[in-house]
Amino acid sequence: MLIYALFHQVGINFLKNRGNPEAFEPAPGTETEAPPAPATAAAGGAASGDVESYRVSVNGTQYDVVVGPGDADISQITPVAAATIPSSAAPAPAAAPATAGTEIRAPLAGSIIDILVTVGQQVNDGDPLFIVEAMKMETEIRASTSGTVQSIAVKKGDAIAHDQHLMTIG
Repeated sequence: MLIYALFHQVGINFLKNRGNPEAFEPAPGTETEAPPAPATAAAGGAASGDVESYRVSVNGTQYDVVVGPGDADISQITPVAAATIPSSAAPAPAAAPATAGTEIRAPLAGSIIDILVTVGQQVNDGDPLFIVEAMKMETEIRASTSGTVQSIAVKKGDAIAHDQHLMTIG
């Protein structure tokens, strides 16, 4: 009766068909799954009995991955030696900035309300650099080191994310 009171249509169907198990869907986990359709070459897969191999790049390191026949698990993962990677596939190392400095990163997400310094300005440890608004509260972002402002990566009114690069002090 509770089922009928809460779920009128379901309750009626239950009461009408409680002696007929074909009227209801099977309980979760008891149904039998249809075998997966074999992969076809047109779909980009290999025949179900073939071994497949892939070259995968994870965080700049490349691996050869071999997958067993059919739906078998991964059978082999081998790091690719740097000498075997073609030069066109290897990413070029990023050029280091001419003068490396200290990055100032956002300690919280919010919006830049004001920028209190300019490029080329000398700042001391603890000097205010930005005013950020987050959740209707204004927060000062201060210098963590002394030096000269080399670059500013944001402008007034920009929305910023936590740990986003804001400026470089050298």
